[in-house]
Amino acid sequence: MVRPLDPDVTVEPIPDRDQALAWFDRERQVLNQAVELAAAADRVEHAWRLAAAIGVFVDRRGRWDDWISALRTALSTAQRLGDPTGQANAHSGLGLARSRLGHHVDAHHHLAQALALFEALGDGLGRAYTHLRMCAVSEGLSRPADCLTHAQSAHDLFADEGHEAGRAQALNNLGWYHAQLGSYGEAIDRCAESVALGPAPEARRRAGSRTRPGQSRLRSPPARRVRAGGHVLRAVGTDAARGRRPVPRGVRPGPPRRRPRDHGK
Repeated sequence: MVRPLDPDVTVEPIPDRDQALAWFDRERQVLNQAVELAAAADRVEHAWRLAAAIGVFVDRRGRWDDWISALRTALSTAQRLGDPTGQANAHSGLGLARSRLGHHVDAHHHLAQALALFEALGDGLGRAYTHLRMCAVSEGLSRPADCLTHAQSAHDLFADEGHEAGRAQALNNLGWYHAQLGSYGEAIDRCAESVALGPAPEARRRAGSRTRPGQSRLRSPPARRVRAGGHVLRAVGTDAARGRRPVPRGVRPGPPRRRPRDHGK
């Protein structure tokens, strides 16, 4: 949760997405310097939370090197000061960033450490989002069975937490990976479940305020999630009836060339 602001802090109003992105473009170097300052002052929570906030914008701007630098600073600070929450979030963010750049072995290393730390902390949502990120990494490592395992783990954890948006995304991923493995009946069932969840209540849609760093893709409107699930459902149903794999290698559910969502974000 976000703590109340100090009374002396003045917040600049940012009314819409475009202005928010423009603000980030202007201030991104300041944000990275703020992470460095927090680390130098041993303010570990400030360091990892600031680094996490940068990820929300990076996912839209693609400035992965900026985010990796901030996350590494946050991680080293959390390790030095013995803060497991900071370490878990920094490892998870680094796993996502390294995965997006195609460094899947390194990404797997970071995400495995994040999972262990989140489990020790009893943080179910942290584990769930990290399992979703592991799906993309496992796919990059050509481990389809692991993709399915991580998607199922994410779904079960989201269900335990009552997080419908995350559960729907995990079901969509499950449908995709079942289809990749030729289990078309399972794929159709899982995608149908994802679509059936429908638009989540406003309180659930606003769960982004409680989500893990860099998982902005999971905060997208439920309609987009439903369209993605429906896309996979139609593709699987049509191709299964024709007795062939659902889609050519490299094509992903949702918009062209988009992987099953990992956030992640």
